[in-house]
Amino acid sequence: MKRDETIPCPSKADQGIAVLESAGYDVVFVKVPDSNHGEIVFHDYDNNWETLPGDHPAGQATVQAILDAIEAAG
Repeated sequence: MKRDETIPCPSKADQGIAVLESAGYDVVFVKVPDSNHGEIVFHDYDNNWETLPGDHPAGQATVQAILDAIEAAG
């Protein structure tokens, strides 16, 4: 299995933010500490994408960021 390589932060994130802002979007970058691509959607990349519990910290941080974005959008 090929390793999942996270996008280097902040350089790639900065590029994405710049593109979105230039298109007229309000952007808030939220870094989820100690996470990988899978953990932010409740899956464990290191364990064949096994489902993580609903109270997993990285998943919860992602859910909160989504809820905050929905609330900010009105």
